[in-house]
Amino acid sequence: MIRWAEYITNQPPEVWGPQQNAVVNGQVDSARAVDVSAEDRKRIRAFADAELRESDENDG
Repeated sequence: MIRWAEYITNQPPEVWGPQQNAVVNGQVDSARAVDVSAEDRKRIRAFADAELRESDENDG
């Protein structure tokens, strides 16, 4: 993560933007390929939301 932050600080968005889009699109495609029930999706979302809240609280 630190390397990526340094990289995007030193490179214009035209360079790193397409790279970031490719990574995000790959993750979205992978997520869509997994058969997850609606109940599991809600459980995963609740976990992610809790993690984000905890991270935000720890950040400041």
